[in-house]
Amino acid sequence: MLFVGIDIAKNKHDMAVIDSEGTIILKNLTFANSKEGFDKCHTKLMELVSLHTSDISIAFEDTGHYGLNLLSFLRKYYLNLYSYNPLLIKKFAEAQTLRKTKTDEKDALLIARKLLADGPELDQPVVPEALMTELKFATRHRNRLTRSSSDAKIQYARILDMLFPELDKVINKHNRFVYTLLKKYPSVKAIARARITSLTRIKYLSLQNAEKIKQAAINSIGIESATLELELVLTIENIEHLEKQMLRVDEMIHDLMSKINSPITSITGIGQRLGAVILAEIRDINHFTSPAQ
Repeated sequence: MLFVGIDIAKNKHDMAVIDSEGTIILKNLTFANSKEGFDKCHTKLMELVSLHTSDISIAFEDTGHYGLNLLSFLRKYYLNLYSYNPLLIKKFAEAQTLRKTKTDEKDALLIARKLLADGPELDQPVVPEALMTELKFATRHRNRLTRSSSDAKIQYARILDMLFPELDKVINKHNRFVYTLLKKYPSVKAIARARITSLTRIKYLSLQNAEKIKQAAINSIGIESATLELELVLTIENIEHLEKQMLRVDEMIHDLMSKINSPITSITGIGQRLGAVILAEIRDINHFTSPAQ
């Protein structure tokens, strides 16, 4: 068996190869993070497999997104792919050497030696499945959209505190019909002048709520500012746009969870969204050797 360690970086990767006895077969091969570089890596590995008539196992550090393109490429040709948490490699290095500085060439060899040392315990590849990788992309994107939406709503509340501070006292300012109302009438003067019949034409805005909002606008201390009114409208549009995007991502997550068919959502208190996040971050339960872990 040949054991391959690959140290991942943004623009290039370093590869080292050892055999089952720990003998260095390839001390270092640097290849670009490109199609040409990947072909160079694959060609070299095929040469070594042919020369040594041996199977091959490949490991690398799980260093975020920089290695995903290489992983996708390697999946086409190799079955035994392993991913290590960088902390495990660091601890293994501390046990092997007193070296404090990072050297890509040596790190690739270190990863290969870690793979060799773990060989008897690695009964199956521990690189995340493609579906789990997709789920991680989706859940993390959903989290970024949620944060952006929260920021936009904070901005929306700040603007309303200046333009119409009384609104929140008479109605929930995040109701859909309030968004529609404020996009059409972004100032207290415009709301105060509007006919009740015009206000109630807004979907879901009842007569009672329309009267409360209009009266609050008549007595409002809100300032007049064309600039803030434009910002209010654009902020509301941004909130609505982000919410539509979140719905689309939720549909993607639902589809992925259906394909993965995990029992995690059968646990009390864990719904599909939380279950998806847990699965996406754990990725493979085989990373844990006991229930306690």
